[in-house]
Amino acid sequence: MTPRKQIEVGTRFGHLVVVAASDPVDCGHGHIRSASIVMCDCGIRKVVANTELTRGRVQSCGCMKGNVVHGQSKSKLYCI
Repeated sequence: MTPRKQIEVGTRFGHLVVVAASDPVDCGHGHIRSASIVMCDCGIRKVVANTELTRGRVQSCGCMKGNVVHGQSKSKLYCI
């Protein structure tokens, strides 16, 4: 298997910025993924699998869960 390309330090994914490469992480069921250490805009550091970052599945440390924007505020149903 060829080694995966590491994500460059300083790359931003939503509210997360990559600060360093990490040791690979076990994602369960025998899947080992390359990972990065990221820092959220709120200041929390976290280790995240690179595939979760590049696919857009993880964009914050979890601090933004209550700030969901649904984009429907101008729809006819929202105004009823």
